[in-house]
Amino acid sequence: MYQVRYLPEGRVERFSDSTGDYYEFEDGSRIDLQTAPVWCHRCGRLTHGEEVEPVEAIDRAIAAEPRNRYGFPRQGAYGRQVLERLQARRRWREKRRSPPKCITCGSTDLFVFPPPRRPGHDRDPLGRPVQQGVPRPVLHARG
Repeated sequence: MYQVRYLPEGRVERFSDSTGDYYEFEDGSRIDLQTAPVWCHRCGRLTHGEEVEPVEAIDRAIAAEPRNRYGFPRQGAYGRQVLERLQARRRWREKRRSPPKCITCGSTDLFVFPPPRRPGHDRDPLGRPVQQGVPRPVLHARG
């Protein structure tokens, strides 16, 4: 859930994450479509756009996968399933050449918001350093 403040008027809007969307391939396999808030110039509004993370970010997730976010080992079928999904996502990402698209209209004419910065964090969710003093859009992650 995001809270978006439109400036200069100050109007506030809630914006929910997209869930349940996926890519389906010729062989019938699927991977989750991950989205992020974007401004679509064709739609003329805030909407969901594809989140196309770097291969390196997926590699970091694969390397860390034997453990969950609390540091405990993943075990059994669930751990294998998570790892298989990450590996499938990596295969898809290696072949992907097009920029992120609006999931409403398919346009690539988007403004992709930088990830919201949380206090005390010097890296964004993809592991890139957050530059101090760089203006950010007024986009706040909620719960």
